[in-house]
Amino acid sequence: MCACVWPAAPDRRRLRSPYAARMRTRAVAYDHQRSSLHTRAWMCSYLGYVDMYGTSFSEDILATGMGTHLALPLIRERWSADMSEGEARALLEDCMRVCWYRDTRALNKITLAKVTSEGSLISEPYTLDTKWDFKSFVAPKAATDTGGSW
Repeated sequence: MCACVWPAAPDRRRLRSPYAARMRTRAVAYDHQRSSLHTRAWMCSYLGYVDMYGTSFSEDILATGMGTHLALPLIRERWSADMSEGEARALLEDCMRVCWYRDTRALNKITLAKVTSEGSLISEPYTLDTKWDFKSFVAPKAATDTGGSW
């Protein structure tokens, strides 16, 4: 990741807005890309994340938002470096299904992307299989006269 140091302009270090942090990072990245000494370092691929405050890190697996709490534990448990594409797709579908069950405003339609050194491939949107006919959903335990709904 880029370290933003501006020795010639110390006033700029006081700019703490996310926009200013992104602009400084872009400027440093552009300078590094133009330099022949750093060209090899910028040719490698990585998976990274930068939040709105400028906090950045890179990992083998990432999730954002509620996916950090719901999907990331599933990925950490089942991910391996030698997974087949089918296994990886099934894992992502399971993660998206868990996140979807917890989000009341979402649709169960997803799009997956595959990125390799040859390029990227984005799937058409498709609908996840879901299950809502659990016994306790269909036949609640408590009657309406007891004051409980389940």
